[in-house]
Amino acid sequence: MGKRIDIKNKTFGNLKVLSFVCNRNTHAVWKVKCSCGKVFEVIYTNLISGNTTKCASCGQKTHDLYGTHYYRKYISLIQRQKRENIDKNWHSFKNFKEDTFSTFEEGFRLKRLDNTKPFSKENCCWQKPRIGKNKSEIIYFNE
Repeated sequence: MGKRIDIKNKTFGNLKVLSFVCNRNTHAVWKVKCSCGKVFEVIYTNLISGNTTKCASCGQKTHDLYGTHYYRKYISLIQRQKRENIDKNWHSFKNFKEDTFSTFEEGFRLKRLDNTKPFSKENCCWQKPRIGKNKSEIIYFNE
């Protein structure tokens, strides 16, 4: 593991870094304070990438999809995949939404067409879960 970069007292969006907390699964975790006053912990890479710029309460104000099934699909993707498995454009929810929202249907899951390539507009589709022996329905983003 490389030397930790000290970001104490730096500001990222609405967040001011208060202190280093610990390393969790090779990720540096920092305590931050949102401009609304909420104090919470965030992973270093989420700060410097711009993925986390405010607390969840303030984040609800940025779009009307917070808490929806669609938004949870995005958060799940970001949390379970290594960043190199996701196209850089999709590190931002705004870009992910622009590429995928118009074709999203409730109950569908995000599927890679080629598992050797990253999650991206060109390599993903929405897939309806297979029920029994029926062939699953697929909706492509690029059509």
